[in-house]
Amino acid sequence: MIVKVLGKVWTIKFVTSQALGGKRWGWCDNETNEIWLWNGLKGKRAVEILLHELIHAACWHLDEEFVDQAAKDFATALSKMGVLCKQKCPLRKNISKTGKPSKSTDGIKP
Repeated sequence: MIVKVLGKVWTIKFVTSQALGGKRWGWCDNETNEIWLWNGLKGKRAVEILLHELIHAACWHLDEEFVDQAAKDFATALSKMGVLCKQKCPLRKNISKTGKPSKSTDGIKP
């Protein structure tokens, strides 16, 4: 999936836990402009982790504790508004057998 954050194009990829080293739910790489999210996330937690990584994409310099709390607060606000989906994200597809993200952009252009 392709998104823009402050005018910069980012690729969001859903990957296995193993691809993330088994120790995290997401990763933001400001050198490659990629965000990797664990493909097992769902509901409020999935949104929280996505927001966390998007905040990193927008403001790489921010303290990890600040980013974590902001993402949790934003996800809670969205949940209270009824915005969150209770099912798995439909964009989570094309995970290769190796657990690495596919090169697909799902047809979305920046």
